[in-house]
Amino acid sequence: MRKFPFSSISDIPSDSIKYFYLSSSESLYMKRNDLITLELTDLPLESLPKIFTFLENTLEEFLDLNVFDLKIKRFTVLEQYFICKYGVEYYSKPKLTSWLNKQKKDHGMEDETVRRIQENSIEFLSSVEGMKNSLERIAKNHKRKYKNFKDLQFPYGEEIIDYRIPLYFVPQTIEDFESRHKTFSKNKTRFKIEVFEIFRDIFSDHDLERFFNNSFDFQFNPYLVSLLYIEVQDVGGFKSRAYTLYDSYNKFYKSEKAKYEKYFANYCEDLAKGLKNGVIKEKRSDSRGLLIETGRTIEVNENRKKFYPTPEKLEELKKSFALSEVGKVDFAKVLYNSFPFIREDYIEKKIKNIDYTLDQFIGTFSTSIRPAKN
Repeated sequence: MRKFPFSSISDIPSDSIKYFYLSSSESLYMKRNDLITLELTDLPLESLPKIFTFLENTLEEFLDLNVFDLKIKRFTVLEQYFICKYGVEYYSKPKLTSWLNKQKKDHGMEDETVRRIQENSIEFLSSVEGMKNSLERIAKNHKRKYKNFKDLQFPYGEEIIDYRIPLYFVPQTIEDFESRHKTFSKNKTRFKIEVFEIFRDIFSDHDLERFFNNSFDFQFNPYLVSLLYIEVQDVGGFKSRAYTLYDSYNKFYKSEKAKYEKYFANYCEDLAKGLKNGVIKEKRSDSRGLLIETGRTIEVNENRKKFYPTPEKLEELKKSFALSEVGKVDFAKVLYNSFPFIREDYIEKKIKNIDYTLDQFIGTFSTSIRPAKN
């Protein structure tokens, strides 16, 4: 057995102790992918002109993020990484300003075009930076495992899940209708405060604002569902907070869902009862589309009953007003859209098994949303 060369720790030179602790710390905390480098030479030669042509064309398209997101899907993961890497550099404010000034001077670019590109560049750079970081992790992880990119030579496009979690319900009465803006605003504001309170210590207010708008369906939400790149440092802590959010929402949703369904169930049951007795309450639709009772009744004989739903149809109608449950799978969908580490996990599994579906992944991931262990 090889003996330790010093009889006690006091005999070890101070420089050696320092080196020992540094080496131990680095080996313990250094991420495996930090030693992996991505080089342009990892790409086939024909990829290089395509990358820089794409970067040039993106400027001509006014740094339109929607166009960029659509067209970049034609490229492989590694090609996309270098597009984003050099895009962040070439579209940085100093270089972009210099390029725009040259375009104005040499080619007479209009001020309106300059303004449009400058405005687009703010959101564009933020999104491309997030995309770059995510693609870098995917590419480095693949290179570390497989040494090359032979199995990654296919166009790569992140799938988006077009779904939001509901935060408001259809007005149920005239009173609800009259105060609907206050009701909707209260639901949105109340729950938004909860979202911020749950996540504020791990995300910025800016990121939380984007997450909220991207994930919840509230009145006058002006944004389309999109893929965000909000970074998560502590996955375990994040998932336990996600469970807290899910649990809080579930209580709110079940309460509102029960009131909504009860209103329409009562309507169907009252109509069925009236038809059975031969007398129903007269209702008319006003300019707002609400059914209002007039205070009068209508006698319904056998001939007139033919113009009303049968008891079986009314039962079907009552069931049709039932709202779907909102479960962990639904929360997994909105988390997937906003946090890239989840999408990266999916693509890793997809690379291993081409038949693996997003639905399968979302179902599996949803089971990891659970409270922290005490």
